[in-house]
Amino acid sequence: MKEKFSKLLKAVFFFLVLGFLIGKLTQVMILRGTLVLPKDYYDYPKNTFDAVIFGPSTVRNAIYPRQLYDDYGIVSYNLGTGSQTVPQTYYLAEETIKRDHPKLLIVMAGLLTEKNVIHGKAFMHYLTDSMPVFSVSKLKMIWRLDREHAVEYLFPLDIYHTRWKTYTEEDAKSFDRSLALGARISANQTAVEAYEDNPLDENYALSEQMCAWLDRLIQLCKANDTELLFVTTPSIGNDWVSQSLYDERRNAAAALTEFLEPYGITHLDYLAAGEELGISLETDSADGHHLNVRGSEKFTEMIGAYLEEHYDLPDRREDARYSWLDDEKDAYRSYYWTCLIQQASAADTYFEYLQKASEEEDYLILAASDGKVPLNLTADEQAAAWLESCGLDAEDAAAAFTAVISDGKILSLKNEQAAAEGCLEKIGDVTAEAAIENGSVVFRLNETGYAQPEGGLQILVYDRKEGRVIDSAAFSIAEDGSLSAPVHRLV
Repeated sequence: MKEKFSKLLKAVFFFLVLGFLIGKLTQVMILRGTLVLPKDYYDYPKNTFDAVIFGPSTVRNAIYPRQLYDDYGIVSYNLGTGSQTVPQTYYLAEETIKRDHPKLLIVMAGLLTEKNVIHGKAFMHYLTDSMPVFSVSKLKMIWRLDREHAVEYLFPLDIYHTRWKTYTEEDAKSFDRSLALGARISANQTAVEAYEDNPLDENYALSEQMCAWLDRLIQLCKANDTELLFVTTPSIGNDWVSQSLYDERRNAAAALTEFLEPYGITHLDYLAAGEELGISLETDSADGHHLNVRGSEKFTEMIGAYLEEHYDLPDRREDARYSWLDDEKDAYRSYYWTCLIQQASAADTYFEYLQKASEEEDYLILAASDGKVPLNLTADEQAAAWLESCGLDAEDAAAAFTAVISDGKILSLKNEQAAAEGCLEKIGDVTAEAAIENGSVVFRLNETGYAQPEGGLQILVYDRKEGRVIDSAAFSIAEDGSLSAPVHRLV
């Protein structure tokens, strides 16, 4: 009998260890991205965050915890994920309350019009793949929301079984979204047209299923003495979301406000209030539905002021336990600027961000134009402002040129025929070269070449503090001398 019991214990132990190892391997191999729950959240000590943010990708884009800390001393984390539904928020909130006992949950009730408890398997993986292997809330979420695919969620290594072929040293590093405390910094910029202001449907009501999950979330917070604030982020223009879906979401947001009234819970409904918040149709949206960095910083400022006025959240800026936030500030700023430069989708925003970043960061920049089409600085104000601030005038820019730029100033410049000879400079431990060889631009850093196959204006940005190239961008030049949108190349 004892022998059988001993074998049983060994078998149980074996499978527990096997499950643990598979879970850890999965954590390493999963594809990390801006839609996924940042697993770095679980690396922080328990009881770290006073406020935690939940909801779909719109809130992940819209609220910046770092800004809340810098401006108000509020320590928060953004757990927004792609198409996160209210039932998923419930189980994630349950786990967060156990870990952090936050004073406040800020919830964007995601997909109020969704008829299913999850938006699809992929969106379930966004959560379950990053949650701890033996998380009780994760197990409950899987069992109650999509038990049919439980094995896949518990042991997802199978769907990443070829990941090892593309795994790199960069993948082994902590995912940088942690520096932004879960938020996404987006530089994408789309000018949109405003939605029509159609009347609300007075008969619209949330589904019984949705009301039941909202009530469960409210009761969870009450039972744990955690305050609850609902927000709806602005959707400002007809690009990503159609007019009809926007109208339905406006009705759902209004119905949520009405549903929450008997509970005495606030819903800050800003879905249709972009103009009221000063959010521009031209510059502040990534796609009409998600805010970009300009819109998000405005929205975060509004949220921070509201939290300071209505909630008793501690100011942690003088608290020694949170000195790590100050210690990481420089790393966060580097990450912030890298995001903006790498994502900039227009020439004017690219050079605006590059000029501002150069004032804070220690960049070494190689720039060159093959001169086949003259660059007209009067056609692109931001490009002109940056190049001229470095010391390149309109005459130099109109011909072929190569330049090495450090600390925002040109160290070496060759133009016209001399551009073929190239510029060679040694800055600290980096030897930088920009040349035009056989009619094509070539950049080299410590003899490592970065070929630039496209014509036009080429830029290579090297972060000396990080010791890596953060962007390589090519701009074709139109006949009038204006620049195209940048083509970013992975380097």
